[in-house]
Amino acid sequence: MKSDRAFDREMKTFLSSHKSELIQHINSEYKKSGIKSYLCFFEEFLFNYGVISILALPLIDHNSYLPIINFRLPNIFNVPEGDLKLNESGLNLAASERALANFLISELSKMSLLNLSN
Repeated sequence: MKSDRAFDREMKTFLSSHKSELIQHINSEYKKSGIKSYLCFFEEFLFNYGVISILALPLIDHNSYLPIINFRLPNIFNVPEGDLKLNESGLNLAASERALANFLISELSKMSLLNLSN
């Protein structure tokens, strides 16, 4: 899918270059899922941990997108409930997807496998 190429590239690079127990677990779950898109996989996988959606929301009046992650409480990243806008003014689609991926990469880099069980 064109819409999740930038996200997929960022996540694939991260997941293949980090070897923590958490990343190994995520890679295993990704392979077991049979899902081809990292964006679709992470939306499904993280839903169980309080992440409702991960999306690049198109802005109607502009040719741009807002990178938004929606959370419920409790969530694995300890983020307040609601929408977390990673940019306020809008980005092109690839930059919006990179912002989404970079948020997840930053947060996952701080975590261990134990965070999934808490």
